[in-house]
Amino acid sequence: ITTLDVSNSGFEDEECRALCEVLKTNRTITALDVSNNEWEDGECQVFCEALKTNTTITTLDVSGNTFGDDGCRWLCEVLKTNTTI
Repeated sequence: ITTLDVSNSGFEDEECRALCEVLKTNRTITALDVSNNEWEDGECQVFCEALKTNTTITTLDVSGNTFGDDGCRWLCEVLKTNTTI
């Protein structure tokens, strides 16, 4: 699998955490769409932690989520240091 589309999936905290655990060790997924899952800051924080160690994702869609200021800050910090996205 090189493309994973889980947009509009209604992922809540538990599903988000499971996905993020997979992403931490992912070596094949290069395109990830997690748009429109209504993720808030809590999910964003967990997601950003996974992105810190992921070096294979090159395309990412997080549109349509409801990140607040903290979530946006975490995402910006990850994008500053993750050189593959």
